[in-house]
Amino acid sequence: MSGWPTNWRQEALRAIGVPVTQHALDVLSAWFRSTPTQPWTNNPLGLAAGTNSAPRAMGTDYAAFPTHEHFRQAFKSLAHSHNDKALIHVLLDSGDVAAAWRVINSMPIPGTKTESDYPAELLDMVEAKYRSKLQTVPKSQRKSLGPGPGQASPHHPILVSARRLSEASNDAKGLEQAIRNLLRGVS
Repeated sequence: MSGWPTNWRQEALRAIGVPVTQHALDVLSAWFRSTPTQPWTNNPLGLAAGTNSAPRAMGTDYAAFPTHEHFRQAFKSLAHSHNDKALIHVLLDSGDVAAAWRVINSMPIPGTKTESDYPAELLDMVEAKYRSKLQTVPKSQRKSLGPGPGQASPHHPILVSARRLSEASNDAKGLEQAIRNLLRGVS
């Protein structure tokens, strides 16, 4: 899988019964950018392993869901069971980013233990006056800043070789040498 589905936020909101609004999309986007998971986990918000029987992702506490549908069901379960549906309420309350940060920061998910001021990207959206009252870690000293760069494509070596063959095919001697080099690399 090369990336996250483009509509995962809208589908997640629909799964928990929250209308798709700019505020709700912004909260989920900031939460996602703070979460150190990769697309193969189908877990953009870093839900915990064991949630809906999901296994651990590479020995971490983060879940690796088989599909995004499994993620949505786990997200729905979490949203409807945590603190009297507090997540649903803050996603419905357009504009209260600080409340959204507090609710997500209090959830039983791995990011609250592994990341500084999780979800830090959402905290950065909170007005400075409120942030100054919190005892947070300076941005430069945070333990993690989210998913980081994506994994390299497993097809990269093949694409590079194909490009080299194509370039070398312009003259017969170059093609012969390119084939030799490829065969040396394979063996």
